[in-house]
Amino acid sequence: MELRDGSVTIDAVTKSFVGKTALESFSLEVEDGEFVSLLGPSGCGKTTLLRILAGFEFPDSGRVLFANRDVTRLPAQKRPANLVFQRVTLFPHLNVFDNVAFGLRVDRLPKREVGPRIARALELVRLPDFERRDVRTLSGGEAQRVALARALVKQPRVLLLDEPLSALDLQIRRELQVELKEIHRELGTTFIYVTHDQEEAMSMSSRVVLMRDGRIVQIGTPLEIYRQPATEFAAQFVGTSNMWPGRVTSAQGGSATVDASGMSLQIANAPELAVGEQVSVLVRPEAVELESAGGTTGLVAGHVADVRFVGSVVHYRIDTPATVLLVTRPATSAEVFAEGAPVVARWRPEDVLVLRDDRNGWSGDE
Repeated sequence: MELRDGSVTIDAVTKSFVGKTALESFSLEVEDGEFVSLLGPSGCGKTTLLRILAGFEFPDSGRVLFANRDVTRLPAQKRPANLVFQRVTLFPHLNVFDNVAFGLRVDRLPKREVGPRIARALELVRLPDFERRDVRTLSGGEAQRVALARALVKQPRVLLLDEPLSALDLQIRRELQVELKEIHRELGTTFIYVTHDQEEAMSMSSRVVLMRDGRIVQIGTPLEIYRQPATEFAAQFVGTSNMWPGRVTSAQGGSATVDASGMSLQIANAPELAVGEQVSVLVRPEAVELESAGGTTGLVAGHVADVRFVGSVVHYRIDTPATVLLVTRPATSAEVFAEGAPVVARWRPEDVLVLRDDRNGWSGDE
């Protein structure tokens, strides 16, 4: 497929700092108009990649192309991209209008075009009539909106965002997540967004690029990465999981049985597995059903060790003789279990995912 104006190609980019590799043979295609999030733990290389795309860093090897044009060695001001930083960098001695106008004036845009462009940009970020406001009087959310307007006013083909919401309060952050999606939908500009917040990446993006140690672990839609994680690292970094090491005891016709933590787990739609193979098995907390222990049978018996109400859902920790089980149920469920209650848990064989041994997977201590 021919790449369009807002497309980005990252071709085998490698970058090191003082002997430490930040990116290693990193390749990615971003289509025009996509909202792609680079997700991963601190130090995985995502901000380095964004700075290379912006032209603030240059790769040791590899290429960066915008719309099939090689921009690898072009400085930032000559690229059709703008970067919104994690920390708001407004000029305190300029009002909102002059902050947003700064880049246009550097580009020597005719004065008759500056006013309408700024008005449009401030409308997009939900700050109409803010032109004459002193930026020192703005709230954190308002200041980040102005920074976003300053990037959008130049009408970039690609907007690069480096954790722009991480310093904001939760409620404001969620409001701006919604607004960013609406802005993207309205403009159709390519967004490449860096975050370590899995909820942010999963709720906003058309595709997620999960990174670790300067490499891509998995690329997919948020639903694909959540439902079909490629590695143990992906399974543990995205969402909450019940995961146990196990050994395959039978495998035939696409189904299998795995012994894990004292449980014999039936698995449907299993990959090709060999008897005796060491694997990890995963069950998401929302796939687990809970019932009172009296008179019922289930896959696992235990008692409720902890209950947490979080809005529309209830999170349980169930202690069993062999393991700890995490369970998430709707708060509207007919029965809400109290701490100490004896329960049984069950899930469907098709809700069990099998991951082969991921020796380089996330250990949880990074």
